[in-house]
Amino acid sequence: MYLLANRAAAPFADRVASAMSADGFDSLSFLESALSAGPHSRICYVVPTGRRVRWLLREITRRVARRTGRPLIGFQVYNLARLGAALYGQLFPDDTTLPLSDGMRLALFERAISDLARDGKLPFYAPTGTPSWSIIERLAEVISGLREDGILPADLRRDLENESEPFAIDRARLADVLAIYEQYLALLQGRYRDDTTVYERVGDALLTGQCHVDFSPILIEGFSEFRVPELRMLGALATSNIAVCIVLAYSEVNGPLFGNLEQTLNKLTSLGFAARRFDPEPEEQPCWLRPRAAYLRRWLFNTEKEIRNPEFNACITTIGCTNRLEEVTLIAKYTKHCLVKLGYKPHQICIAMRDPERYADLFRELLSVHGIPANISDRFRLDRSPVAVALMSILAMIIHGWRREDVHRALSNPLVRFVKEDGSVIDATTINNVAERQRITGGHSNGGLNGWLSRLKRALDHANHYLHTLRDDPYADPLDISQAEQDYEQIQRALDDIEHLARVLPSDQQMMTPQEFCAFIRGSVLVGAGILGSIEESFERSWSLAKDSPENITHAELLEQETRAYAALADVLTEIEHSWCAGEPTKRRLRDFAELLSVMIRATRYQIAEKPSYGVTVTSIEQTRGIPYDVYILCGMVDGEFPRAYSTEYFLGKQLPESEERHIRAERIQFYDALTNNPTALEHGTWRMLITYPRMTSSGEQLVRSSFIDKLFKITTLQERCYESHRLLAEYQDNPLEYAEFEWLVAITSPEEAQRNGHQSHSQWMPSVEVMLDTAAQHAIQPLLEHPFSASDLEQYARCPYQYFAERILRLRPPQEQELALSQLDLGSVLHRILYRFYRTLLDREGTSQGGVPTIRLDPNERERYRQLLVEIASGELERLRHSHPLFALESELLLGTASHQGLLDQWLDRELERFAEGWEYAPALFELAFGMRTVQKEQSHDAVELSPTLTLRGKIDRIELARRGSKWHAIIADYKRSHPGASNAAIEKGTAFQMPLYMLAASKVLRERLGSDPILDGGIYYILQPKDDDAFPIAMPQEASRFAQSRKSSRSRVVKSYQEQQSLLQRAMDHAERIVRNIRSGIFPVAPLSPSVCEQCSFGSVCRIRQLRDDGIIGIQAQGEVTE
Repeated sequence: MYLLANRAAAPFADRVASAMSADGFDSLSFLESALSAGPHSRICYVVPTGRRVRWLLREITRRVARRTGRPLIGFQVYNLARLGAALYGQLFPDDTTLPLSDGMRLALFERAISDLARDGKLPFYAPTGTPSWSIIERLAEVISGLREDGILPADLRRDLENESEPFAIDRARLADVLAIYEQYLALLQGRYRDDTTVYERVGDALLTGQCHVDFSPILIEGFSEFRVPELRMLGALATSNIAVCIVLAYSEVNGPLFGNLEQTLNKLTSLGFAARRFDPEPEEQPCWLRPRAAYLRRWLFNTEKEIRNPEFNACITTIGCTNRLEEVTLIAKYTKHCLVKLGYKPHQICIAMRDPERYADLFRELLSVHGIPANISDRFRLDRSPVAVALMSILAMIIHGWRREDVHRALSNPLVRFVKEDGSVIDATTINNVAERQRITGGHSNGGLNGWLSRLKRALDHANHYLHTLRDDPYADPLDISQAEQDYEQIQRALDDIEHLARVLPSDQQMMTPQEFCAFIRGSVLVGAGILGSIEESFERSWSLAKDSPENITHAELLEQETRAYAALADVLTEIEHSWCAGEPTKRRLRDFAELLSVMIRATRYQIAEKPSYGVTVTSIEQTRGIPYDVYILCGMVDGEFPRAYSTEYFLGKQLPESEERHIRAERIQFYDALTNNPTALEHGTWRMLITYPRMTSSGEQLVRSSFIDKLFKITTLQERCYESHRLLAEYQDNPLEYAEFEWLVAITSPEEAQRNGHQSHSQWMPSVEVMLDTAAQHAIQPLLEHPFSASDLEQYARCPYQYFAERILRLRPPQEQELALSQLDLGSVLHRILYRFYRTLLDREGTSQGGVPTIRLDPNERERYRQLLVEIASGELERLRHSHPLFALESELLLGTASHQGLLDQWLDRELERFAEGWEYAPALFELAFGMRTVQKEQSHDAVELSPTLTLRGKIDRIELARRGSKWHAIIADYKRSHPGASNAAIEKGTAFQMPLYMLAASKVLRERLGSDPILDGGIYYILQPKDDDAFPIAMPQEASRFAQSRKSSRSRVVKSYQEQQSLLQRAMDHAERIVRNIRSGIFPVAPLSPSVCEQCSFGSVCRIRQLRDDGIIGIQAQGEVTE
């Protein structure tokens, strides 16, 4: 142990020395004693981390108040950067430069790189223009590191000019880095000051002695090394009139762990500090195994020999967990055990890790679930905060030309709420739905905001015209009229909303000063878009929540996180307003300022306020240095993460001297700091330390235990205290008395565990193929099952019950893909409307009555008249789509054809006429026959058809054709298909096709009411609108039904031998349908896809367990596609 002091510190150094011994420096006792002496006792204490700054201030304030009964006066606790800033403020009171934030630093680097790239001065990193963000951020990190290490551009230039080692330097990379470094310093000069600037100017001012500084005695403690700029300031302090002392935990008997301390000691003494040594003489050294902290300092990471020291077994345990989730869960259980069973207070427990970002979210979630208050101090990225995401989504909408996806992302953000003049709120869903139907994609190439306005105005005019056309059409479907009214209202609403946005949001090309841009962000976006109001409403709601449950505490923390993010964003805007473009009054485009804001937000980090003594501390190892905890949990001990893997700095183009050695040394010291966090408790054997590591990633990849753990095992007997979680659990269950200290492994520490385990605390969950809802869930979904079933409901359940559950019960909606042309569903709807109106018009004009039922037969000699009617109807339907689809002309050609080829409707008409010319017996009679659904004006409405006490059916039959044979009516059920021939008899038999058989049964009952007698069902037929060969395919059609059936009798998949066989087939369809309905109403939804193709085309793969069930061997897929258990 060494004390270094400058000449001005003689009396102060004696006081510090009185608190030092071979065992170390008792900083708390020294500070308590010194600051309790009276109001004139002043000390500036400098420590490495901000967390220790706050902890010391609280701890010394309490101790002095308890000892003297008065408040603490004259105590300043800084880290080294704040010490430099305090000295800088006294030395340069009139300085006008601004402190450099992380955001502004990255913005300056981005500007430097962009300027150089534009001028072609970065041939390696930007040969074709500005490089990607990942490269910019990496270059900024490298050059910032060089500056912090005191490496100047002149040093890099000397390396470039050095010809002695041509292969040691990548000159192309290094030349680019040098150019960026010099450009960055030019932008920095005279406008901003970073920590390096502060250290340099403070050092220069103190060395010249031009300024007098009245400063408290400075005591620096807890550091193991200093960077070059820091040493420059310390060297100036060594010769100044300010009393400065440095406590250095260095001893000649240290092992390889602290080799850097010797270098630090030599550097400081060479700068002018006088050293005092407090180590005992060799003959006075204590037992070599004790004290424990000294033992670790001497032997940890030694390469001399293996030592089996048993002194640590009572304090340290190591557990390897299956993955990170289990690791955090076990830590939560152990923490709960320490709190409930062992009586520790939350603030006495620390969970530390090398990389908090990797674990913070897991701990935030699981500690809350287990009811453990936590003080998680990770730094949050501002660009991932809800408030920044909301702001940048609005700016992205503007600068990208109002692309549809940007508009929807911005307006659907939960924090965004644009309120119009009439008090209504802009509806993001309506705007997006209208844009999708009208095929508005946005973007600069499509006119941006003006493109939206013009397209919406044309669409509104067209929707108004189409609505009036439908109202005047006697054959118009009331559903179409209702839909047209809704379309008109939605387009009007969307247009009003977009016009409001156009009034309040400027163009991306609008010129602004920095002050005007910041005023726009504050007024029109943060306030005008309702972002600030949303945060305030959340804050007001949080006051009504009791802070006695983990959920409410977590809600309060998230709200604090949101408000801190808002404050950080306000600071960024202030920085832009007061510092950017200083001396450059020229206005810039909103786009340019938006990019600048994005850059600064990207680099800005923020923290929520530390809550002293509130909960379990979750932080990085570095932040625990010098703050003793009674329970210390070190997690994430995986090789490559701790120690972090060293990688050569390829971006720089040269290897920095001793960089790998410095990296390894820094990692080792952090591990030592963790092991000796509380030296006193460690020595007395009262300290508790749990070291954990995951053995696999979440995807099953193997991880390697940290080599640091192996180094620790090499000098202790802690290998005996190293367990794997699953084996330890089994051993505890087999022998609970021997492993009683691990009772926390099976403890139920969260409500979820209690609910899952019930009375069987140790039962293990096993995956199951079944998804069966409990009684409460079945009761909850009953309202969804009260309406009649459709054939598509039953067919979807047959394809995959879980898919039916996801879509029909949970009502999940997969994301819609943008389609420029008509979707298959849209095209099918258009064709159905055209064919319905065509036949309905002819039926009213020319229909003949057979037995009181009007029918229509086409005359092959009237083709041209039919075609004119078909084209007229089709043109009217297509006109509705003219402004909705950019590929309208292609769709029109598909239906109506061109001079060189027939359209789809011409082909259909020719096939219809050909059928009648060949003596087709059946005449079309009923069209779009709906039961249990709304129907068209010209058709009689029917209630849903009760096929059995279990099954009531709803649906719509495209077409029913009738034939009169004597006194009997014969009927076939027709369904239009685009190209596929539809289901087969085999699919009905198997229970996967229900439309035709159930429609035939339903039509029989409906026709009985219409005809006054039971019709004879001659089967079903699929009419193919765009066939490859045949255009008509029968299904469940008896051979004796017609000549057409006789001609297809060889096709057993479509024709049956007799009416009796047909009835048997229909009954089997009913049996399958009733079974499915019973399963649905019983809440049975197994994960059982009919075939692999069902999964390939399924939109719910992200919420389905099919892959897990296959991997676990619960189900399999046979070659023919059947699921097996």
